[in-house]
Amino acid sequence: MKKWLKRVAIGLPLMVALAIVIFVVNWYWTRAAGLARRDSLVARLDAEDPGWRFADLIAARNATLPPQDRNAAEVVVSAAKLAPKSVNGWIRDEQHAEMLNSNHLPDKKEYTSMTALSAACGPALKAVRPIRELSGGGFRQEFRVPNPLTVTMPYVADVAQVVHLLDLDAAARSYQGRPNEALESAHLILGVGQTIGDEPLFVMQAYRIMVGTSAKRAVQRTLAWGKPTTGLAEMQAAFAAELKFPRLRCAARGERGMYFTVLQNLEDDKLGVVDLVESFDSFDSGVATEIRGGLQNRIATTYVKRDVPGHQATVLEWFDQLLSFDSLPEPERTAALETLEPPSIDFGPASVRFMSNSWKYFRTADLRARAVMSATIVALACERYRLKFSAWPATLAAISQDILPELPTDPYTGGPLAYKIVPDGAVIYATGPDRTDDGGVTLNDFLPLKGEDIGFHKGEDIGFRLWNPDKRGLPPLASPAIGGPRLAAADPNSQP
Repeated sequence: MKKWLKRVAIGLPLMVALAIVIFVVNWYWTRAAGLARRDSLVARLDAEDPGWRFADLIAARNATLPPQDRNAAEVVVSAAKLAPKSVNGWIRDEQHAEMLNSNHLPDKKEYTSMTALSAACGPALKAVRPIRELSGGGFRQEFRVPNPLTVTMPYVADVAQVVHLLDLDAAARSYQGRPNEALESAHLILGVGQTIGDEPLFVMQAYRIMVGTSAKRAVQRTLAWGKPTTGLAEMQAAFAAELKFPRLRCAARGERGMYFTVLQNLEDDKLGVVDLVESFDSFDSGVATEIRGGLQNRIATTYVKRDVPGHQATVLEWFDQLLSFDSLPEPERTAALETLEPPSIDFGPASVRFMSNSWKYFRTADLRARAVMSATIVALACERYRLKFSAWPATLAAISQDILPELPTDPYTGGPLAYKIVPDGAVIYATGPDRTDDGGVTLNDFLPLKGEDIGFHKGEDIGFRLWNPDKRGLPPLASPAIGGPRLAAADPNSQP
């Protein structure tokens, strides 16, 4: 045998053996370093936040739910079963959307459609009314084992059904000249959102935000069409409580425990790497298909176990940072949260980004919701001031503390909300994502899509429009010519 062949025959196995030794040493060294980081963080969490693990959080939450006959969430489920399915679509029509943002009443055709549907909702409305008398409640959580990332939340459809039901009822009662009752229905919408309670997921706290925004729109429409005299203080207090609810902290503690648990289940061979990476919202499932075979999955799982303890430590450190940012005063809190990006985790066959969409959506939605709720609180205080003094307050500082105990700030800037008296009313607003005061001329409270501020345009602010009493409930706008603007119909009570 030639010398070079002998050298190859001897050298190649040595190189392979050396590579294996290097791999094994690296595997154990990397794993040991990750274990040290993880165990240190876990020990601190066990001391500072007992019950932080996901199973413990869920068990503790379920244990605090009231009996079924005193649980507000059960009221929502019962009402949803009685509500006509068509109630879900009543607000999607273009003319209805136009109706919600106007001080003009809907035309006869719109009103007839609205009241006909509302009349069919009597049993469901009767079923949901007791929710105001219940002090608490929530939906029982049963997350899937071993992978809670695959959770389903069927009750979301019930919440949406009842929100649409109450929004329809508020609109019908406003049109019928019963603004006090309309405001009560708007208050119930907020109560329906509160049945979501402290659910420990970003997506569910974002859904609670969406329901709160629906309540705000119902209040704004009620004050655009009529002049309620009762329920304003209670509505203001409810929004103030909702503003202070620690949505981020509830969701962050739950998601921290959930991600730690799924990684631990990977560590304990309860999950394979393919099962795990397919659960992430930023992962391309095509990659998983290539390694789905049992042997390949086991090999991939064994390989990534080197990094699992370190990934667990990364998750805990990221959530520590998130929760510390949440404790900062504004505007430092908002500025810090906007720079915080989810960690990217390497799982060998794929790199995934934890909470890629859910965190970005929640972060944007929560900021916008705080602007919406802050403006609503102040708007209700201004309306109460007007009822007492027959004029809008000259400035927000003119509102006494018995009417407005605490003046909310603009969450985008940390400064005061903008307030302007205009010829036909008043407007209270925050600057919005562009942090530019555009005069409150165009207000937009729509929530973003997919974590971005889609739907928000330059020149818009986020706030609440109030109308002078004589400008509320004006006659319907006449149907427009093709391509033309809608025009105000003649007021039958006006003098020539």
